[in-house]
Parts: sequence; structure tokens; C-alpha cells
Amino acid sequence: MKGFSGSFRKRNIIIYQLYGKTIARTFPTELHDKNSPPQKNQRNWLTEPNEIVRLLKPYAEFLYPLKGCSKRNSLHSFVMHDAMTKEESRWIIHYEKIYISNGNLHPLPELTITSLPDHQLKISWLNTAGKALASNNDNIVIVLYNPTSPRHPVIPATKEPVLRSQSSLTFSVPDYWYGHTILIYIYSISQTKKRISNTQFLTTAVP
Repeated sequence: MKGFSGSFRKRNIIIYQLYGKTIARTFPTELHDKNSPPQKNQRNWLTEPNEIVRLLKPYAEFLYPLKGCSKRNSLHSFVMHDAMTKEESRWIIHYEKIYISNGNLHPLPELTITSLPDHQLKISWLNTAGKALASNNDNIVIVLYNPTSPRHPVIPATKEPVLRSQSSLTFSVPDYWYGHTILIYIYSISQTKKRISNTQFLTTAVP
């Protein structure tokens, strides 16, 4: 790549050849402090939503991502636009409004959560296979989120596949979650990933 600098309309420019094209760019006229107060505030208020996106991205599935956006960018936009509001000078995250999926499958009906002995939890739903595109072998994705946990704040309810036909799942949580309130994101997805439901939300205290 060959280039030279010169002056044009009283502005310093650099002109160079790139892939057979002539490109002209101006030199920056001033430097911006990366640690200026406005930039610090911008980074600080984005820290929490960025961390949420990082944690939930592995479980996100969008049949209808935002146009031209990757899965991560779609999730980031859904968090920023749908789950955050500003109250006075603080940004509040409404965890119940976070969507990690969207699509054309109906939500799971009669979705409930029950506490069981030995720190176990049970999630139940009505199996509606054969109706509204639902199938017995649809996977049910259940993601647990503990925002107050310093260790592994996001985990799947189980590492084994969960099918719609099961109608329930009983699972345990890490012992360092005992006594905490956890958030639960649930959606169904077909084996081909061509049918996905919108996210459903539950929350409960771990006994």
C-alpha cells in the first residue's frame, strides 16, 4: 500500500490505494480522552447489560433476530430496549422482561414451579403435543440465573435433554444457591430449530 499526505481545502489528508481503490482520509484534528467522565459513565451503565448478554448468549435462540444482527447483538438489543428503564439517574434492569428466544411456537401452558425437600425444584407444564405446531420431542430449554451469585450465576437446569412429553422436570441447584432467589428462563424449540417459542419467566426462592 502506497500513500502520501498533503493539504486539501485547508485540511490535512492522507490518500492511499487499497484493493485497487483510491481512498482519502483526514487526520484526526483532536484527541479524545478515553477516560473522560461521559465515557466512564457510558461504560459503567453498560457493564451490567453487557454481562447479562455474555452469560445468556450460549442459551439464546431467535427465530426472528433483528434484521442484520447476530444472535449476540439481537440479545443485546432486546435487553437494552425491552428490559431496561431509567429511574432518575439510575438504570433499572427488569429481569422478567428479558427474552432469550422468540418464534412461532405457543408458550408452555400451565407452567408452574414447586419447591421439594432436599433443596429440589420441580417445573411442570401441560403437554400440548399435536396442537399449534407442538411436538412430543420438542426440547424444553430451562436456564437458571442467580444475579447475586459470584460463582456460575447462569446454569442449565439439567445437562440432559428435556422433552415436551415429560411434562415436568425435577432438579437440584448448587449448594451455594441455597436461600437465594433465582430467575428461570424457559422456552421450547423443535429438533430442527425451525420452531421456537417466546421466552417464559419464573422466579422462586431456593429452600
